[in-house]
Amino acid sequence: MPLIAFRKEGGAEGRSAFLPEFRQERGAEVDFASGFLRGKTVLLINGGWGGAFLLSTLNRYGARVSMIERPEKISGTLLELERIGLSQDDFVLEIPGTGERFQLAEEIEAVIEACGTIDILIQNLLPFPPSRPAERLDRLEWEGVISEKLHQTFQVDLLLARHFMAHGGGRIIHVVSSIPRAGLPFQAAAAAATAAVENLTRSLAYEWGRTGLRVNTLAYGHIDTPQAREHFWATPQQRERIEETIPLGHLASQDDVIGPLLFLCSDASAYLTGTTVTVDGGVGLKQIDLG
Repeated sequence: MPLIAFRKEGGAEGRSAFLPEFRQERGAEVDFASGFLRGKTVLLINGGWGGAFLLSTLNRYGARVSMIERPEKISGTLLELERIGLSQDDFVLEIPGTGERFQLAEEIEAVIEACGTIDILIQNLLPFPPSRPAERLDRLEWEGVISEKLHQTFQVDLLLARHFMAHGGGRIIHVVSSIPRAGLPFQAAAAAATAAVENLTRSLAYEWGRTGLRVNTLAYGHIDTPQAREHFWATPQQRERIEETIPLGHLASQDDVIGPLLFLCSDASAYLTGTTVTVDGGVGLKQIDLG
């Protein structure tokens, strides 16, 4: 744990009179061998749409892993975890009650009690709601998506930030899709929430940096998951049409996208905060083909 020195801070109304100033270790040389995350506890929010694979990989690299999953998603997530070789004995699981949609304080406390601490928070925001034309999106649907993807993200960040600050720092990683940046038809609410989360990342990183807390976003492009195969490229023709938009020419496998996450979880990223790491095969670069 880093030493803490306090400096007096005057000025802006509402700002703390004393801000903790951490004398921390600089970025370390990291050997990304099996076990390099040993001693770290990771909490994942939402194991669907690739989250289960992230959880199992972090476990394979030595992290103690835990997850909070929605009641309506838990059966599918557990089946996916079992398919990739992670049994329920290998991680701590908390399932909020149906009336606790965005209030996860008790579940987070239960994870901390079971694991002793949390070092890394990963919030997986990848799933999109059902597609709907913007003009048919009613207020309840809009507010539901914004609440799920933005309000909950901030509330969980806030709950864990207090824990991290009391224990010398930590890491928050928001996992989002990079696709809405160019505009995503029939996903107006999800696109708006994703953009908001990226800017929330920058704001929190700036505000909490001196507490030893790092906040970053990991933005994925088209990942070839079982769920994506079912919903987005169920036929070879659909897959080919998507791959034509990717400069690297192919969809990402789950193995393609794990490296940047391991980097953000490691001490190699000690001097990185407020950043969006984009892993999309260059799809965000291609605006118009004049060839």
